[in-house]
Amino acid sequence: MRQTPINRRLTIGFIFVALVLVLNILVLSYNTDRLFHIRDSHIRTYEILSELQTVLSILKDAEAGQRAYLLTGEEPYLAAFDLAGPSVRDHLLRLRTLTTDNPLQQRQLDSLEPLIAYTLTEFRRTTDLRRVKGFDAALRSVVYGPAKYKIEDIERLIATMERANRTRLQEEVQEAQANTRQTAVTFAATALIAFTLLWFIYRRLHRYIQARDHAEEALRVSEANLRQSQKMEAVGRLAGGIAHDFNNLLTVITGYSEVLLKKPDMSDRQRKYVEQIKQAGNRAAALTSQLLAFSRRQVLQPKVLDLNESITAISAMLQRLIGEDIRLTLALGQIGAVTADPGQIDQVLLNLAANARDAMPQGGTLTIETAPVELDENYASRHPGAQAGPHVMLAASDTGCGMDSETLAHIYEPFFTTKEPGKGTGLGLSTVYGIVKQSGGSIWVYSEPGLGTTFKVYLPRVAPCVPDRVEAASIEHSHFGTEAILLVEDEAAVRSLIRSVLAERGYLVLEAASPEEALTIGASYRSQIHLLVTDVVMPGGSGKHVAEQLTRQRPDLKVLYMSGYTDSTIVHHGVLDSGLAFLQKPFTPDALTRKVRKVLTD
Repeated sequence: MRQTPINRRLTIGFIFVALVLVLNILVLSYNTDRLFHIRDSHIRTYEILSELQTVLSILKDAEAGQRAYLLTGEEPYLAAFDLAGPSVRDHLLRLRTLTTDNPLQQRQLDSLEPLIAYTLTEFRRTTDLRRVKGFDAALRSVVYGPAKYKIEDIERLIATMERANRTRLQEEVQEAQANTRQTAVTFAATALIAFTLLWFIYRRLHRYIQARDHAEEALRVSEANLRQSQKMEAVGRLAGGIAHDFNNLLTVITGYSEVLLKKPDMSDRQRKYVEQIKQAGNRAAALTSQLLAFSRRQVLQPKVLDLNESITAISAMLQRLIGEDIRLTLALGQIGAVTADPGQIDQVLLNLAANARDAMPQGGTLTIETAPVELDENYASRHPGAQAGPHVMLAASDTGCGMDSETLAHIYEPFFTTKEPGKGTGLGLSTVYGIVKQSGGSIWVYSEPGLGTTFKVYLPRVAPCVPDRVEAASIEHSHFGTEAILLVEDEAAVRSLIRSVLAERGYLVLEAASPEEALTIGASYRSQIHLLVTDVVMPGGSGKHVAEQLTRQRPDLKVLYMSGYTDSTIVHHGVLDSGLAFLQKPFTPDALTRKVRKVLTD
């Protein structure tokens, strides 16, 4: 049967449409596969950046441990250094695998590996020198040795590799965007030419859009988490930076308030005023403590503990806190142990309970739950700050009003509150956030308006230990004495307060406003000096240096350190070593005299 011209044209048109359709489908398929390839390359590039940062962090930790050991001679500081070698090798091997298709980065790794090996060898040499020949020999080796320059070379090389990878990320994003535009045009043309095959094209496009949305959502979440963590860290540094001066001021305010309250000749009106000053100082000290908890710079006393026991012990207090119209339900599982500061865990529970109470003004139910969980790599990758491995989950769920996404984005910020003015400090949840992070855990919140809120805290699970027997507390010694005390404090107001308090208790107080003056007094004073009370960080030197110099001249001299600085600064000056007496500012006169008496008696 012969084809008519129309049939021939229809056949040719159908064949043309079919060819165009096939061509467009092939182009669409290629673009989709290319997008998946870009996504995989994107993930690999992020892994390279993460591995580079991890290698640099391990070296920094090893250097810090080595420096701390050189300063103190304490072997535990070498833990991070001892683990650095095997850990760095593993990460460098991973980098080798990730950069197989990149000859330039392979060559850069060829340069990086011997630098790292040499640096670790130098670190080992200086620690061995410290162990054999002492601090001065090790110090000369560190000051004049080449290791610090190698560290700088390593940092520059890693920075170069990071810049190259970030450039690669930008190029991949641009390629993905161009790929997206081309795919959209191709799909539109295919839909117009071959509407009958729209179902097949739709399947392919749906797959592509899903992959693109997932990639964009992951990028958006990562950027938001990065901005949030940077903001939290900036506020934390600010809080830690003001702690010293603020704690010095609070020491003077609360100290003199307590001294005045012990005066018998004060009128009731005057006593009331002073009590108000003291209460305000105590509230300010509590706020400072909360800020330091948020900034993760407070001094913790971690112990291996059972969260179930902590929750059970404080449950009665929690019930009183939330009130009778809110029902408290405990669902405690078999969870194992965690390492945390018991007092800070109580603070976390109290703050979460107070937050739940405020969300349920008409009453409701607060459920506190514990359970053992295993966080996998997938969860850790989707929740920045979380670590894979065995954890103990502590969850606090309420049936309150819930929170919208805008509120959830700010709940951990200091001083952010949805309460009326004057009805909250806005530090409750930021304190929880800081304590959890400083304890090595992570926290996540789930909430919707009208559906309540659930906070989930994940703390690393550890093996339980048998608690030490607690000896019965001995009867407190008298706070009075007649011993000679050398006081070293650069803040005049704080020095004056401490001198007055100790002098009233019968002690002979020798004052020094600087390390140099303290050393002069120590050399010229002919009678026995029983105790050195010194600030840690002062202009012109440290309290640690003063103590070392004076104890060489006076071996029987006892030392009490005090500071308003955060724990990272104190560690740097070598004060938080085991066996050293330390008093955190702000402190009350009674706390001071108790500590002085205890150090002198022990």
